[in-house]
Amino acid sequence: MELVAALKELNGSNLVESTEHGKYAWRTKNQLLPLNANWYKGLIYSAFRREFLHEAVMGTAVGPIRDLMLKPNNIRHPDEFYFPTLAYNSHLHLPGACLDSPSPKSEYGYNYLGKFVIWKDYRMTCATKYVRDVCILGADHVSLLQSVPHISANKFHADYQPEAYDEMEQWYF
Repeated sequence: MELVAALKELNGSNLVESTEHGKYAWRTKNQLLPLNANWYKGLIYSAFRREFLHEAVMGTAVGPIRDLMLKPNNIRHPDEFYFPTLAYNSHLHLPGACLDSPSPKSEYGYNYLGKFVIWKDYRMTCATKYVRDVCILGADHVSLLQSVPHISANKFHADYQPEAYDEMEQWYF
């Protein structure tokens, strides 16, 4: 019920973390996008309106952008670009599009409500271990996770302190 209430507070907007693609331009080979769209990079951890996803996946209006993204070996990690790009180009008129540009790097990450994560370059302690610069959540993080407003958490490993995930599951349900 809390998740439903949180999503209702978005008033029909999508919940999408993104940043301008600046330092990631090499991943797109500095290509220009069709439809006068600007590149945005983000994560696949998002909450979208069903109508937005239908248009993104099946619609013809954004077909030229989708076709560019789907070309084999054209863009590195297209999943990190496709949905944020569609969500932050409001002139494409997709349902739930974000009207404001994403926050600057200094303001995103920990403040993104879609996902809690501790990256190695954050100023937060990781009492467990890092795998590819992401803190693997464990028992020491349970009380913190129970106090933050995020709707998901990244990253648990099934074979590393599994009791932490179990405790979160019991707390949530």
